[in-house]
Amino acid sequence: TQDYWMYNSLWNLHYGDIVKLNTEINLIENYKNFASEEQKVTGDQYIAEIKVMRAWLHFNLARVWGDVFIIQTNQPDTEIADGPASKNEVMQFISDQMDEAIPMLPNMRPNERTDIPGGVTRYTAYALKAMAQLEMEDYQGVADAAGAIISSNKFSLYPDFYNLFKKPGELSDESLLEMQFSDYGISSGD
Repeated sequence: TQDYWMYNSLWNLHYGDIVKLNTEINLIENYKNFASEEQKVTGDQYIAEIKVMRAWLHFNLARVWGDVFIIQTNQPDTEIADGPASKNEVMQFISDQMDEAIPMLPNMRPNERTDIPGGVTRYTAYALKAMAQLEMEDYQGVADAAGAIISSNKFSLYPDFYNLFKKPGELSDESLLEMQFSDYGISSGD
């Protein structure tokens, strides 16, 4: 049923996070005006990472509701007034955003990142693009995006599926994105 509390929570939390991510993009763009060339490249990478996270949230929303709003600003009133996009339009938006992000992202497995272990890489973006293409039933698009992951020869299946989603499987060579959580209120540790 559409009035189940969980759906309302998903809607509010995801769109709230999307607006926060859009604010972060704006802040990075503002600081790039004062940055060196090297810092601008880093800023572009951060923006690409944010676009992947924002696309993931739009993907979840469109999978649950179908037609949803594409929000790319931190003041979404106009975007909301324009009405929702169809599910296919959202998936095309995601695919296009991944095309923009991929060249700016690290060419490595997420577990090879030393700055953010498990964080977004170009292969995270390829995976999200493949999922969006699948939702649009563009099977060649799925094959192309998934093929980029496979042909990189950077990934391998974790040998013990039972432990893949437990501590032993953390940051495995199979993972395309891994979010690290802790309930100890500190940024590192258990």
